[in-house]
Amino acid sequence: MLEFVLPPDQPPCRAAEYLRAAGVSRTLWRKVLRAGGLTVNGRPAAAADLVGPGDRLSLSWEEAAAAGAPLTRAPAAAFPPIPLTVVYEDEHYLVVDKPAGLLVHPTSLQPGGTLADAVRHYLGAKNGAPLSGPGPGFYPVHRLDRRTSGLILIAKNPLAQHLLTSGQQRRLNRRYLGIAAGCIREDAGRIDAPIARRPGSIIERMVHASGQTAITHFRVLRRFAAPAAGEAAGAATLLELELETGRTHQIRVHLAHIGHPLLGDDLYGGPAGLIGRQALHAHRLSFAHPWQDRPIELAAPLPPDMRELVTKLMTAGR
Repeated sequence: MLEFVLPPDQPPCRAAEYLRAAGVSRTLWRKVLRAGGLTVNGRPAAAADLVGPGDRLSLSWEEAAAAGAPLTRAPAAAFPPIPLTVVYEDEHYLVVDKPAGLLVHPTSLQPGGTLADAVRHYLGAKNGAPLSGPGPGFYPVHRLDRRTSGLILIAKNPLAQHLLTSGQQRRLNRRYLGIAAGCIREDAGRIDAPIARRPGSIIERMVHASGQTAITHFRVLRRFAAPAAGEAAGAATLLELELETGRTHQIRVHLAHIGHPLLGDDLYGGPAGLIGRQALHAHRLSFAHPWQDRPIELAAPLPPDMRELVTKLMTAGR
């Protein structure tokens, strides 16, 4: 449920006009209206009702749970609860440190045991909902690949999601740590290369003129020298990467495009053997909170497998 209290200087207007100006999307608004979920000062109201200073507008879309959206595409009992590392939580948002290997959304091949299930279980347990029944909605503000670890921001309601994902109101900054193959000589740079789906593949992306605009900024944190002949590790570069856009596989595609794929990223030509997944971790996240007058800034340390990789590279280059 969301509530709005109209300020003392608010001119009288229709409820729908005020809520649209407050950022409520058409999709959410229709859902609320279908459910009869609009109240003014605790009484059921219609979109055309007049509201004024001091009125309290409440929106509820809890019919979504009553309609029976299941926790997974298979019985929830088949998938044990997944522990979450919660980095930040308030009334509207949840930020977790996702481990590598955890899929964000259910698919036909993996109907359960995903981050979506873990979040719904977590929020449902806090609200006293049974794990086997309908649970809270899952509203990710952005996504991470299965084999990428790190911070992911999830909204607790559709409006909170909309305010951080809609067009000009986008207020999210994401930074990653990645370990790329080879020695990147520039201390910093900008990769501006459009990304499209590779023909014949539902997963792989490629740089192509017909693709969507994609811009990645990088900064070199450390270079690892190539080891003595006969050792497994080659030269590598530890990078901090910042997304200006958010295309699927953007960092992975861009680094491969400049000839420095991520270590362990076998889909895009990264060397295998040193780490069991792409060496990419979402380590910093900041966003302008729509309901608070301060930015939220969060960080997550490197997970053990990437720390071990750094140690291997430091040792191999001596």
